[in-house]
Amino acid sequence: MQTATLTLNKTSLLELMQDFYILTGIRIVIFDSSYEEILAWPPSRCNFCRLMHRQETSAAKCTESDHNSFERCRKKGHLEIYHCHAGLVEATTPLIDNGVIIGYIMFGQILNNDTNGDAIISYASQFIKGEEILKKAFDKIKVRSDNQITAIASIMQACTS
Repeated sequence: MQTATLTLNKTSLLELMQDFYILTGIRIVIFDSSYEEILAWPPSRCNFCRLMHRQETSAAKCTESDHNSFERCRKKGHLEIYHCHAGLVEATTPLIDNGVIIGYIMFGQILNNDTNGDAIISYASQFIKGEEILKKAFDKIKVRSDNQITAIASIMQACTS
C-alpha cells in the first residue's frame, strides 16, 4: 500500500487560509489523513460550535460527523457538501498526492437559506442548557445561498491543486 505524508509550508498556507476567510467569512481547516487537525483559520470555531464542543456527548457527535465526512470523501475521492449532525453546512475535499489521500480540507459552520433554525436550536438544547445563549450563538452563524456554498466549495477544491 502506497503511503504519503502531508508536508506543509504552514506560513504560506496560513496566509492563503486567511485570504480565503477574508473573501468568504468562512472558517477553513486542514486535517491529516488520520483526521487530526493541522491548521485552521480562524483558529477557533464559531460560538455555536464552541458551545457544542463544551459538552462531551455533543463534542463526540461533532467529531463523529467530521470523521464520517472524511470517510465518505475518501470513498468518493472528491468534494462533499453536507450537513453536520447539528444541521450546519460543511464541505470536505481530499488532499491527494500521486493518487493517495494525504489529508482533507474542510470549511463550515455556516447555514444555507433553507436552514430550520428552530430545529437546530431544539437539537442543540439536548446538550446545551440555556436557550438564549444558543439563540445568540446561532444568530451569529453566517448564512450563504446554495450557489454561494457551491462556488466557495469549488474554490476550496481548486486550492487543493
